Amino acid sequence: IEKYVRRCFSESIQNIDDLIVIPNCELSRILNLHYNRSNHINISISFKEIAQAALKELFLAIQQQ
Repeated sequence: IEKYVRRCFSESIQNIDDLIVIPNCELSRILNLHYNRSNHINISISFKEIAQAALKELFLAIQQQ
């Protein structure tokens, strides 16, 4: 998630509302590959919301530094 947030900054994204996690986005794909390599777990709808909340929290923390 940190690499994704830092890339957002390098692409000049400054508005937290521009950070949206959708099921087929790169971040979802990477997290699924990392934690669910054999696809034995069905990804719940709340996964998107949790990943997006974590993304926004880290974005704010880095932005405030």
